[in-house]
Amino acid sequence: LSLKQTVHRTTPGQLLYELGRPVLAIEVMVLQSTSELIILAGTTDGSVVMWLLPLGDLSVLVSPIGRYEAHQVGTNSLSALLTETFGDRYRLQICSGGDDQSIVVCTVDLFRNNEQNFSTRMHVVRVTKVDVASSSAIKGVKHLDKNHILSVGYSQILAIWRLSSDGSALKLLSTVAVDVADVNCFSLPAAGNLVAIGGMGVEFVSVSETGLQVH
Repeated sequence: LSLKQTVHRTTPGQLLYELGRPVLAIEVMVLQSTSELIILAGTTDGSVVMWLLPLGDLSVLVSPIGRYEAHQVGTNSLSALLTETFGDRYRLQICSGGDDQSIVVCTVDLFRNNEQNFSTRMHVVRVTKVDVASSSAIKGVKHLDKNHILSVGYSQILAIWRLSSDGSALKLLSTVAVDVADVNCFSLPAAGNLVAIGGMGVEFVSVSETGLQVH
């Protein structure tokens, strides 16, 4: 009789920071020009927290460079887009969806603070909010581009929103009802026009200039 023992090996991860609230959503993007990571976390109290780290160096605990209150309760989903660069200043558009049924688009600037040894600071430029964007919790938001955003939630409604040119208003463009129940997430490929929606199953919806179509 030969006994074969399975050996489990683990590679420890690096703890970035300990938050007082559980994290419901996370978004990571790379600033190619400075080789830095932007990390965003949405928490159960409705906050959005931001860190900036050197790419490839996660050896130490770091404190957030900024945070803001996006929702009254949990921030369920995040999507971030770099929209402008001004020398050593970067403008981000951060979209979030929450348990409070709202969608928030927050425009923030990242800049170097000469008085703080060139540390990076976050400044909120503008907050645009749709208070009742859905009849139930928003579970997913994604940028199509800097002017168009997709959202989905427990209401089983996938929606396209248009952000005004000055970023001050969100307008609902198109909606479609999906059959998949208990919607919890969705994915948008980097290329292509199909959206995969996950819940009690998976459903595909195509996005085009004329609107949304269920497959």
